[in-house]
This record gives sequence, structure tokens and C-alpha cells, in this order.
Amino acid sequence: MKASIVFSLLVFLFGTSGFAGTPTNVGASSPQLSTVEFSNARTVQNITINKKQAESDPILEKTRKQKNLKKSFFGTKSKLVAGLLCFFLGVLGIHRFYLGYTGWGVIYLFTAGLFGIGVLIDLIRIIVGDLGPKDGSFK
Repeated sequence: MKASIVFSLLVFLFGTSGFAGTPTNVGASSPQLSTVEFSNARTVQNITINKKQAESDPILEKTRKQKNLKKSFFGTKSKLVAGLLCFFLGVLGIHRFYLGYTGWGVIYLFTAGLFGIGVLIDLIRIIVGDLGPKDGSFK
């Protein structure tokens, strides 16, 4: 009797996700299913929802639209701008910062564009289309 009360109390305090903060992972085996994770200070619960259900939910729809807006505003890079930045400010690595390669931008900044050779290579790569933004899409 006492053991079942203690067990019930522990389940109430820690939820069904396990004890000591170990969440159970519910894998989405079907491409139509998405896993949404809700957490608070005590429990982490994974809830699997249908893709149609996620599209019809106004809160999830608003979140998806905000992510798409952020991606479209900040995520689109122009090939022309990248090329011009590389041509005029390549020795400072500004084109690398613009494309999202911050580490390479710092290296270019301290080595004068890999002593000018890196800038020429990057200019050719941008023109050919081999060097693009880190997220992978020019507009």
C-alpha cells in the first residue's frame, strides 16, 4: 500500500517521461508524423502529431510562418552582392561573413584574404556557383 502511494507520487512529480530527468524519445517512424517536445522544470514529454493536424493548428501555423519569414528575410543571399563584396573587400573577408562562413571570414581578415590567392579562388567559385551561402541557397 505504501509502496504504491510512493510510486504514484513519484509518477506525479516526474511524469511519465522517466525519473531523474531522463526523457523517453518517441520516434517518428512515418514521414507524415512530427514529434513536438513540450518541457517544463520537471518533465519532458514528446507528443507525436499528424502532419495535417499540425497544418490546421493555428499556433503551429503561426510559428511556421514566422520561421519562413525569418528565413526569407535573413536567409536569402544574392550572388551579385557576394561577388561584388569579394572583388572589392575580399582581402577583409567580408564576402565570407556575408555568406555565413564566419570562421573563414576571420581567417581572411587576419591573412589579407589568404594573401590574395584565396580571394581570387573565391571570386571564381562565386561566379561559377560553387561557393554559396552556408544555408545553401542564393535568391
